[in-house]
Amino acid sequence: MSTIPELVYRSAEKTLEEFFRAPLLRSGGACLVAAEPCPGGFELSFLKNGSERIIPLARLLYSPELEQWTLHRPRIEARWSYVPEAGCSLDPGRLLRYLVDDPLNLFWSGPA
Repeated sequence: MSTIPELVYRSAEKTLEEFFRAPLLRSGGACLVAAEPCPGGFELSFLKNGSERIIPLARLLYSPELEQWTLHRPRIEARWSYVPEAGCSLDPGRLLRYLVDDPLNLFWSGPA
């Protein structure tokens, strides 16, 4: 969190909390999404209803150079890739909406 201005971090934390308060419907079932702090931002994971396996979903990372948030997807071997199609934004909610809509099917199918 050290590279993220405190007000920016707290605002994103609140946005995440509000955005994922209710379960999301994916593939005919409900999913719970949780956000945990990670270096440079937040890591999001989901749990399908009836499952015990927590699946990495995305990382929302703050770029000090851009002073904006970026969205990253899981890859194999615990690697992460920036998602250029999502762009970057001052508003983490815009990136979260991209994540939920997942127009390129990058997130909800698991690491590539």
